[in-house]
Amino acid sequence: MLCQFGTCMDRTKVARKLAKMRADALAAWKSPRVKEIFGLPKILSHPLCLLGFHNFQVVEKIIAFGGGGNIEKAQCKRCGLTVTRQG
Repeated sequence: MLCQFGTCMDRTKVARKLAKMRADALAAWKSPRVKEIFGLPKILSHPLCLLGFHNFQVVEKIIAFGGGGNIEKAQCKRCGLTVTRQG
């Protein structure tokens, strides 16, 4: 056996603690305050949309079989432009 007497338990405790720290860090990065600080100001983000650099988020996805394939509807988070893509 690779572990003796309590070393395996210590490793699992450390692994659990690291997993909790990672989860807490991810939750902190998803907070609105962090997005507000690190996100682009609206005065800079709108010209990016005018130049064609959108920030798309998939809103709806339709899965179909056959020649048509999948259809997804994506919307820009900044300007609200909605695009339908077939893939």
